[in-house]
Amino acid sequence: MTAIVMANQKGGVGKAATAIALASALVKINRVLVMESDSSSITHQG
Repeated sequence: MTAIVMANQKGGVGKAATAIALASALVKINRVLVMESDSSSITHQG
C-alpha cells in the first residue's frame, strides 16, 4: 500500500484540487481512497 499526502497549513493553495486530480489519474491503474480532514470538505462536493 502506498500513501500520498497533500499538506499545507495555508488555505486556498489547491490541496483538494490536486488530490482529486491525482486520484482521477491513479484510479485508472488501481483502487484509490481519498480522505479529507479539513472542515471545508471540498472533496465530497460533486
